Order: sequence, then structure tokens, then C-alpha cells
Amino acid sequence: MYALPPPETVQPEPPHLPPHDLRYDPAQQAAAADLRSQVVRRLRAMNAMHAQHAWDRRYADPLCPFGLAFLYYEPDPRQPLYTLRTGTRLFLLADAPAELPRLLYEVAHQAFTLRQQGGDPYTTMTDRRDDLSPQARHLGVGVSSLDSRWATWPQIQRTADGVTDVPGRAIAYLDDGTSLLVDRGARVQYDEVRIRSTQTLTTAMDPAPLLWSFASSVEDLVDAQDPLGRQGVIDVFRRLADLHRAVAGGA
Repeated sequence: MYALPPPETVQPEPPHLPPHDLRYDPAQQAAAADLRSQVVRRLRAMNAMHAQHAWDRRYADPLCPFGLAFLYYEPDPRQPLYTLRTGTRLFLLADAPAELPRLLYEVAHQAFTLRQQGGDPYTTMTDRRDDLSPQARHLGVGVSSLDSRWATWPQIQRTADGVTDVPGRAIAYLDDGTSLLVDRGARVQYDEVRIRSTQTLTTAMDPAPLLWSFASSVEDLVDAQDPLGRQGVIDVFRRLADLHRAVAGGA
């Protein structure tokens, strides 16, 4: 893991999330919404697999409750749609910070350093990845978390009878400014899935549209009783935006 700079060199916190950079044609709104929907589905699946792996390994080489996804897109043969490509990484519990913002902070520094040295974070910092075509562009970054809106991962391990009792959460920041929060309930929550987004996920091209709610801002993505709290969610999205810029090669 990249060593953090000494405290005196750390820059002050920005008061707001950084401005976003739209990297695909804003006129293609339906294709953009379809791409966001692909992100939600991919992160839901990643979170479910993360829960399975973490549950199976909870007594031997336990996993960190946080995993990362680097998100890319490329032209789809079914123009004008895009195809989502992802690279993911899970961490051993012993190798990662206990707090999600700290993990994102450290990984962003690692990605930035790799870029400065001419490296590629996608191939270097992921342990599973899709092949990318020369047309692929960076879309954003996501997190799979086993600290959910209902309980923390340590609490779940003490009470769950199996992986069907493990809820989770997915969080994403995309290059067009979209912030996504997906809560995946377990059996006790009747497998409820709640999706919130600051940009539309609805398109007539989707044969099975997602059920989702609109949030006008990052602060509105989260309930007041959420264990992260509004300020905690803002901090996660700030760190995700920093990681996105580092992976994409921005300043």
C-alpha cells in the first residue's frame, strides 16, 4: 500500500465535491442512462459475490468489508449503446484500513503515483478485470461494502446464520457527476434493494427497468438514521471523486 505523506504535506479538505468532467456525448441521454443502469447491476452482483467470499473466509484469511471497482465503457456493437467494463479488487482484512474513507484516500495516492510513473492503475491495482478495447474510456469508480445501512460487518458476523443473512451496499461516483447509492437487503430485510441516484437510470431501451429514487444531491442520497450519516456519505463521495481523477489520470 502506498505510504501516506507526512501530515504537514496533506492538503486541506475541499469544501465541496470537485466539478465533474463529462466524457461521453450529453446528447445521448438514453445511452448514458443505460450505462448507469449497467453500473448498478454490476455493483449489485459484485456486492453479493463479495458477501459470499467474505462469509466463507471469515475465520481464515478474512476479507476487508470494502472492495473496489474501476469502471470503464466502450462502444457497443448495438449502437448507440455502450458496454460496461470493470476491474475489481478485494483486500485482506489485515492489509486494509478499517475506515472506508481512509482506504479510498490511500488507494487514490497509489493510483496517482502509478500515473506519475507511467503505470496503469486498471491493470496494476485490480485482481479481476475485463479486457479493454482501444476505444475504452474511464467512467468512474465504485465500492462494494459489507457495512450496510442496517448493520456493520462485525455485527452481521455475530448474528447471521449464513450468507443469506448478509446485507450490503454499493456506492459509485461517475464521470458525468452521477452519485449512486445501492442498498442490498438480506433475508431479514426481505431481500429489499433500494437504489438512489442523482441522475436518471430510466430508458425505454431497458427491457427490465430498475426501480430507483431520484436524489437531488449527495446529501439526499442517505437517510438521517443511516449509520454513515450525511457527512460520512459526503466524505466517501469526495474520496471516490479523488480516486476517479487519479485513475483517469487527472490532477
